Amino acid sequence: MQQLDRPVSGFRLSPQQTRLWTLQRQNNVYRVQGALRLNGKLKRHQLKQGLKKLVEQHAILRTTFHRRPGLKWPIQMVSPPGSFGSFGWTEQDWCHKTSAEQQQQLDRLMHSKQPSSDTAELRDPQPPLQVQLIQRAPDRFWLLFSLPALCADTTTLSLLVNALINHYGDDDISPRIAVAEVDNEIEPVQYVQISEWQHELLTTEDEDYWAGQAYWNRPALMQSQSTAQSTAWPLEHRHTADEAFNPAIFELDLSQDLRQSINCFSQSVDISMSHILLAGWQSLISRLTSAQSLVGVAFDGRDDEELCSALGPLTTYLPIRPLSSFTQTGTHRSFQQATEQVSHRAEVAASWQQYFTRDRWSAETTSTYFPVSFNYTDWSLPRSTQQLTVSLERIVACTERFHLNLSCYRQGDTLTC
Repeated sequence: MQQLDRPVSGFRLSPQQTRLWTLQRQNNVYRVQGALRLNGKLKRHQLKQGLKKLVEQHAILRTTFHRRPGLKWPIQMVSPPGSFGSFGWTEQDWCHKTSAEQQQQLDRLMHSKQPSSDTAELRDPQPPLQVQLIQRAPDRFWLLFSLPALCADTTTLSLLVNALINHYGDDDISPRIAVAEVDNEIEPVQYVQISEWQHELLTTEDEDYWAGQAYWNRPALMQSQSTAQSTAWPLEHRHTADEAFNPAIFELDLSQDLRQSINCFSQSVDISMSHILLAGWQSLISRLTSAQSLVGVAFDGRDDEELCSALGPLTTYLPIRPLSSFTQTGTHRSFQQATEQVSHRAEVAASWQQYFTRDRWSAETTSTYFPVSFNYTDWSLPRSTQQLTVSLERIVACTERFHLNLSCYRQGDTLTC
């Protein structure tokens, strides 16, 4: 990494960025990438102007990372709007390729190695946001986004896409998820502000702080993590500590009948689909391993109204205790009871998420990550303007290490895992 040999000003890393910086020192798989399907008449200039406006409004999209000599951690430096290229932009024409060839090439692009965020130099910084427009036919396109995990999580990508469609589309298009800057009189909350607020929470030892620490340091929770670390999986190949983290990805679209069954069950018990899928995931893990192993669950850190539209890596993986009813002999509860239990535990964990400290957890449990994890994102797509329909083609996101992770993405009536 290029170190800086002259004074510069910047901001300290957030807790999430500190965690990611530690992880990415081993490899550069930690990125958030998405591909959109664009069908219809595309106005390229209007699309690029929308992207430029978003980069100008959100400082995290203009943030690079640099380290001073002798310091362990880098600083995040926010470039002024227009100081260098707003975003990376490339175009490709695949009209001559068959549909199968296009899909194969897209797979290679989505899984190709990206430049590491720790190689940025002050003399020639690269924009964090990289965008590719791929023309598949006269009126069909793919729009690819790529961001380092130091600058984005999956919710960031969802918010970014919806804001872009809102800028591009007609005035009467009202997205279900909108970012604050749609109203020009409202300044969006910047990530560096949120980062400083997080540090303040974790250094102000008031009543809430100690209550949060007590919640995350419960003996039962610690014991569940120890069990998770030692759990043996059927046919598992144990990796050594020196082996690079390079996860394989298997994608499955749930059938319409299964989606409808899950949706009907969700409505009948008044429990969110994300909690139902988490309960099913925990149930499966318990049955496969015959052990009470907790699951690291992604919480996007945007429960406060002021943060619901904030861009940046706010997601933290939190430990959720296992379902004891599926591992104790003779105590097989109904799945409804299991989902109620999971939903309650997840809601309580969410209320204390700002007080979870990875360093303390790792020191207490001698565990650097959760072997089994889960994340869920609800996309407000597909969306349509008068001349263009936008839908989600694929997401490839890695913001935490794991042995086995279930990622679920909901888009309208579709559910991909």
